[in-house]
Amino acid sequence: MVDLDLAAFRWDPVDDRWWWSAAMFRLYGYAPDEVEPTFTLMLQHEHPDDRARAEQAFERLHRDGRPFVYEHRIVPCYEGPRTIISSVQIAVLAGRQSLVSGTALDVSQARRIHHAAAEETVGGLQAEIRRMQFSAESRDLINRATGVLIERHKITPDAAAALLRSASQQACRKLPEVASELLYTGRLPAVAGID
Repeated sequence: MVDLDLAAFRWDPVDDRWWWSAAMFRLYGYAPDEVEPTFTLMLQHEHPDDRARAEQAFERLHRDGRPFVYEHRIVPCYEGPRTIISSVQIAVLAGRQSLVSGTALDVSQARRIHHAAAEETVGGLQAEIRRMQFSAESRDLINRATGVLIERHKITPDAAAALLRSASQQACRKLPEVASELLYTGRLPAVAGID
């Protein structure tokens, strides 16, 4: 089940004061009020591949005042990376003073489920493609072997197919194997009454 515990924060850029909800502390692997929340602390927990993008997003927010939503990874204390969707906006208070607020939702489990399902789907598709290729190759062998029997015995396609099936059943071998042997050796498997 996906943890829908929404983490929240506020930041007063004028005084550089931060507030984190208890869920925000837990998201980063801390007990509530265990550390002093700062922008530097948040950036330290950003996944190295996402850190520059997070810095740029906050710079644009501060410069343009436009809200943003983005997916990024963080590395909490004592744990592996988590995938987070963050929503951040700015509110103008009295005069030029502003307050930045945001929420963060841990979607790591949902992403793992999604990737597992995608891999399962890809694996299933690959298996189906292999099955279809094998089936097409088998049909080709059987059709070619049937053609050999038609030419050799001057019989109808139905009679040639029946002869091939009979040889397969009597030899207790799969039809494509019998067809392959006929094409390779020029003869059906040694079975009484069939040559």
